[in-house]
Amino acid sequence: MACEPHMRIVLPLNNRTSPDLIADSTFPAELVTSIRLDALDSVSPMIADLFQRCNRINSLEINDFGLDVFFLNEILDLCPLHLRRLAIKSDGFVAVESMVDALLGSKAVVHIQILCLEIGDTGLDDTQSLPWSCFRSILSTCSSLSMLSLKNIKIMDVPQLLEETNEFHATTKSFPNIVTLSLLQCDVTGIGRIRLLRKFPNLKNLEMVVRDDAFKLDNIDDSSEDGQNNGLIRNGAETGNQYQLCKSLKRFSMRCTNNRSHADQAHLCEFLRQLPSIETLELAGFGLKMSYQQLLEISEDWTRQGRHLKRLFLDINPRKVTEEGLKNILKYQCYSRLESLDIWCGPDLISSFWNHDTQRSELPFLKSLRALHLRQIVCVEDLDKDALLALNLTLKQMPRLVDLTIAAQLDDFTVFQGLGRDPDVPLPQPDAPITNVDWSQERPFLQTLTIGYSQKFYRDNMKKMSQQIGKRFRFLEDFRLLELQ
Repeated sequence: MACEPHMRIVLPLNNRTSPDLIADSTFPAELVTSIRLDALDSVSPMIADLFQRCNRINSLEINDFGLDVFFLNEILDLCPLHLRRLAIKSDGFVAVESMVDALLGSKAVVHIQILCLEIGDTGLDDTQSLPWSCFRSILSTCSSLSMLSLKNIKIMDVPQLLEETNEFHATTKSFPNIVTLSLLQCDVTGIGRIRLLRKFPNLKNLEMVVRDDAFKLDNIDDSSEDGQNNGLIRNGAETGNQYQLCKSLKRFSMRCTNNRSHADQAHLCEFLRQLPSIETLELAGFGLKMSYQQLLEISEDWTRQGRHLKRLFLDINPRKVTEEGLKNILKYQCYSRLESLDIWCGPDLISSFWNHDTQRSELPFLKSLRALHLRQIVCVEDLDKDALLALNLTLKQMPRLVDLTIAAQLDDFTVFQGLGRDPDVPLPQPDAPITNVDWSQERPFLQTLTIGYSQKFYRDNMKKMSQQIGKRFRFLEDFRLLELQ
């Protein structure tokens, strides 16, 4: 029986690529599964020959092509029918509608499963606008599509009258194969977002990087400054549907690049409350003005409804949600099974759960946590007294922890004392007889570690790194130092 080679080659091509390798008859073209084209605007005979020889391509990435959409047509015509991933990034001077027309005119896209479209930000609305009819055509033609990513694209809304009278513009047809949707710097209205998400009943991953009020609905009372009354819907005919969306959603990621209105914040919170299958929540951006009270109410609802998050990432305005507020939020039962906590805080947050009387941490997710990322860069002198000691004792009580980030500017290795194996005890020789090892004494079994360091650390302890880190954590695969601030 012949064995398939496991090697896979990604071949980058641009105007500076030497053609010698491609022209070499011994070049293993049958191993090339992915091609990336950078800043090309024409198809040379050599490129055409390469596509003929590389008959196992399943991924194509086209970056920064110029003004001629004919180039895109030529490249897609050369692609094999078993293409599975297609990513196209335009400089911004080719209208996205023209790109879509070229895309839909090719037989190569029929079976693609991953499609990524990005338009360079030129400020030209005409090039960035994607009519709803084109959007629907993509979904209808690429029937195997399971992941769709759009960047810098304005998704045009459909007037309700046109939707009712013209079947081609109707937004009611669903596409159950789509499980991942990324909208990065895309302009979409609140109603447009509802109509969009309604098309994907089996959506499991939703990622949004938004500039405008993507959750604000036009028929909302936006009179309150504190966001308490902004959830009032005056006419729920269309907008009420937003609370019947994303029933299968497991991961929601949102980053705000501009300031949000209070109404937008309120409806974002309402949207989060209604996610019955949510497991991963990622909220970031100083434009996100979610308050402590809003996060508290979401946590109360999730706890009452029996939901349990596995991964939580929070990077929001610390003036809205303090470390003390986060401590109160994390006590809710919905976080008791957290496997990953990634948060813009320092060791003080973890040490605040330490009980000096029992010498135990009261973190609700102490036994389940696998990844802990404390990303706030802070000097050791600014931490509470004994914060690093409490963190050290807490880490010893995390049996499943394998991934740790401490961005605080450490002066020494005190926080790691007693963790892993004793670095002063030499490892057994390879030919030594095998003896029983009590692995429980070496917890946590860190595989990934990232730390910050101070000038004092750099001056006095950098030379001890191999001893204190390398020999202590024998299972470590990835170790990084954050840049000195």
